[in-house]
Amino acid sequence: MSTFAYPIEPDLITVEHLNECSYTDFVGIINQWNVPPGSYDTLSRWQVFGGVGSESRVLEIASTTGFSSREIARSTGCTAEGIDISEMSIRLAQYNGERYGDGARVEYRCEDGLELSDDRTYTHIVIGAAAKFFPDPVKLVLKCTELLEDGGKLLASPFYVEGQIPEELIERARGVFGITVTNEPYAEVFQPYAGLDVLYEEHFAPRQETDAELAHYCDSTIQRFSRDAGVTDADVLDAARARLLDIKRVANDLRPYQRWATLVLGYRESQYPHRYVELF
Repeated sequence: MSTFAYPIEPDLITVEHLNECSYTDFVGIINQWNVPPGSYDTLSRWQVFGGVGSESRVLEIASTTGFSSREIARSTGCTAEGIDISEMSIRLAQYNGERYGDGARVEYRCEDGLELSDDRTYTHIVIGAAAKFFPDPVKLVLKCTELLEDGGKLLASPFYVEGQIPEELIERARGVFGITVTNEPYAEVFQPYAGLDVLYEEHFAPRQETDAELAHYCDSTIQRFSRDAGVTDADVLDAARARLLDIKRVANDLRPYQRWATLVLGYRESQYPHRYVELF
């Protein structure tokens, strides 16, 4: 018997609620481990090229269920915090830190990244691909500079596109994720970061996953949900798997149009927001 109590009320784990709740709440309820573009590869590049170590203080903004901050803290021994506006996701982030963090020094709280006070500063801030989904990405990056210590680093992995995503697919994605997916070229996506030093930059094209790979991921995630939450109702598990598979299929259909950049961006108070060093 697990000593870790699943932090979601049983009356929220129903077929009806799983089908009707928001995307962010669904992610929290089933404990999907949302990853940045590039997953573990991106975390490794941030850690190496961003110089994350045991003395680092890391903040993850829009942490969802806490994957990036937890795994960076587990790998490097740093201290990490995560914030998100979804209470469901934060509950599971804390749960994951305790159950799957292998002693990682992490904590999570429900908070809006744009409203954070600057009474604490950080050596690194992780935003992954989240900036695009804030109402004002420029304001978010400015807030990050207020929270970074001088010489600190912003760790990002924004999506961008080459070509245009078909409108039908944009609408499908909006229905699944509740947001409009990134449909802009890199120069436009990079603009909020323009005042930061580009210390590391590499571009990638995601490959589409096979049906077998999608099924393996969904089955694994729902089996863990069943085990950890004690859910045995076949209809509930089928509904959770069906929605998760729909999410994964839409994301997979977006892959031929998407690219992402793994970035380590340096903040220097004496220079921001000016650029005195050429990009190329």
